[in-house]
Amino acid sequence: MLVIVAVGCTSCQEVKEPVEMRTVVVDSLYSVELPNNMKESYSMHAYANLQYFAADWNMYVIGLEDNKANLGEIKARRVQLVHYYDFVENTVTELVDTSMLIGVQSFILPNGLDAKIGDYYTYNSQKAYPPLFYRIAVYESDGYFFQLVLWTPYESSCDYIGWIDSITNSFDLIPTPEHLAKHR
Repeated sequence: MLVIVAVGCTSCQEVKEPVEMRTVVVDSLYSVELPNNMKESYSMHAYANLQYFAADWNMYVIGLEDNKANLGEIKARRVQLVHYYDFVENTVTELVDTSMLIGVQSFILPNGLDAKIGDYYTYNSQKAYPPLFYRIAVYESDGYFFQLVLWTPYESSCDYIGWIDSITNSFDLIPTPEHLAKHR
């Protein structure tokens, strides 16, 4: 379904030469590759441990994690990736009055993590924001649910879709002794 996005973006201008990517490690839990022009922030979300923005691109990314142990034993066994994704989707889209899902995919990353990713165009007539493009990416490990939420104005989403793909596909767990022992 994301082919629609790629086809829709072929009419956009060519992306400028890429900037260097760098690895950002979050709380010794996971890492993502971010473009060097993204700067760290502390004010975009109260609970996000990953908060970066590129002012020159007008692109933003936040990352949050939920320890399954904190969900309680019954919920931790019953909540699946698809349910967690629905929770994140509802949280993001409640901030806007119009949203359109333009592509969704579920897959396993090369590192073995389950992932579900959705792309949205949104508009909020109550705010002075331009229409936005959102990417919601949710990942599941044995002990955590992780989410990355990226956004940029709709008008520049085609210019940065390659970077958005690179960021969401670079998500990786930081190996712990327990994780390594379990997956030998």
